[in-house]
Amino acid sequence: MISYFPKSLSYYTPRFWKTLNAKTILASCLHNHLEIITLSMSVEKAQKILSPVPYEQGFHFFAPDGHYSGETATSLCSFLSDLKHLDMQSIRFHFERGDFQKWLRTTIGDKEFAQRIDNLDKKVPEETLRQQLSETVQKRISELQLIDT
Repeated sequence: MISYFPKSLSYYTPRFWKTLNAKTILASCLHNHLEIITLSMSVEKAQKILSPVPYEQGFHFFAPDGHYSGETATSLCSFLSDLKHLDMQSIRFHFERGDFQKWLRTTIGDKEFAQRIDNLDKKVPEETLRQQLSETVQKRISELQLIDT
């Protein structure tokens, strides 16, 4: 939609627009709108990070008392989905222990993203933590998907 374009784009001449392809324009606008960081990563690496891992290597969510929640994330997308509905005690438990960061670093293979998660404030209220984690994961998924464009 044109409403998502920065106002400054309307000042370019038709000749300018003919020199750009639609993917370039869309990627540029998404980067600006979502404040997405341009990654210097191969397409293969991005695809590997986005790909599901075997169930055994998935992130198994537990409650602080040690009971399995019944949820296992096998990709960043399923991780995001689980973050949106899982009990906050489980999320905070794993976040404060660094379990998410370790899984992202060692199993998913995304050290940079693990560091971003590690840098989130550990003392925020529960729903703020859920929102920050969800937004951070969604942003990373978008960044990785844009590498292919």
